[in-house]
Amino acid sequence: MKFLKRMVCLLLVLLIAAVMEPVCFALSEKPVLHFDADGDFVILHLTDWHCDYPLPEVHKQLVLESVAEAKPDLVVLGGDLSEAATEDQPAAIREICELFVQAEIPFVITFGNHDYMHGYSIDEMFAFYKEYGGEFFIGTDEEPELFGCGTCSIPV
Repeated sequence: MKFLKRMVCLLLVLLIAAVMEPVCFALSEKPVLHFDADGDFVILHLTDWHCDYPLPEVHKQLVLESVAEAKPDLVVLGGDLSEAATEDQPAAIREICELFVQAEIPFVITFGNHDYMHGYSIDEMFAFYKEYGGEFFIGTDEEPELFGCGTCSIPV
C-alpha cells in the first residue's frame, strides 16, 4: 500500500509538472530556445539595412517573407539597420522591433559601426530594443565590462 501511495504521488507530481510547463513558459521573462525534433536550430541573420524612417513597405514585406520562409528559431540583427535622423531613431527602432514581435520570433542585436552615428549611445539604443521588443527581444548585456553593448551568450 505504501508503494502504491508513492507511485500515485509521483504520478501527480509529473502530471502537475507537465501541465505547468506551458504556464511557466508563458510567465517567463524570456523565451526558452530549443533545438527542434530533428536537432536543428535555425538562425536568420539580417544586417545593414541602412533604411530611412519609416521603413519602406517593400522592406518590411521582404523581412516578414524571409522570416516566414526561414522559420527561424532566432533572428540576429547585425546592426546598421536604421539611417533615421536623431529625432526619429527611437521610432525607427520601434518599427524594426514590431516586425519580430508581430512574427513572434525571438531576436537580438549586435551593433554595427554606423550605429554610433545617430545621436544616441549604444546603451540608449539597446534600451530602446529592450523596451520595444518586449518578451521577444532576448538580448542582454551580461558582460558590461566587455567592449560594446549586448555582449551575451544565449543558451539553446
